[in-house]
Amino acid sequence: MTTIAAQTIAFLAFTSIELARARWSVKQDVAVLADVVGHNTAAALMLEDKKKAADSLRALKANQHVASSCVYTVKDEIFASYKRDDVLVECTSVPMAEGYAYQNGFLLSTRTLWIEQDRWGTIFIKYDLRELDNLLMRHAGIFFVIILFSSMIAFFVASKILVKDQGSL
Repeated sequence: MTTIAAQTIAFLAFTSIELARARWSVKQDVAVLADVVGHNTAAALMLEDKKKAADSLRALKANQHVASSCVYTVKDEIFASYKRDDVLVECTSVPMAEGYAYQNGFLLSTRTLWIEQDRWGTIFIKYDLRELDNLLMRHAGIFFVIILFSSMIAFFVASKILVKDQGSL
């Protein structure tokens, strides 16, 4: 029983650290996506080319975790958008404040689009965090396999000791 308690504590500590690391990594990945796509769409904003901005956003389709993305003008009007086929809501009418937020299994990221020192708009990315759920399930599966095998080994060793002790009586 003590072994199971120790393994559970180790599992919880390891999983907590791993999830925190994974969340940080996803946040960095989304920041890079926003910077790259934002750079491409900022030029389209300057030229008022909605088709080029939409094409830049459609490139996000290559990442299965991007649920939707929007580019807003400096007046916070939707300029271009992209959404995955299974996503119902594309963009809000007004972008959220710059930064990150976790909401209903998604990481929401909003970044300002700058060209030199002028603000040209905002990019918003809604990123699906199901990969973190999969990570948690994988860790739970590994944990239960370890508990099962360690319990079986403990039972086997204990039964051998018991048989040996009974033989010496």
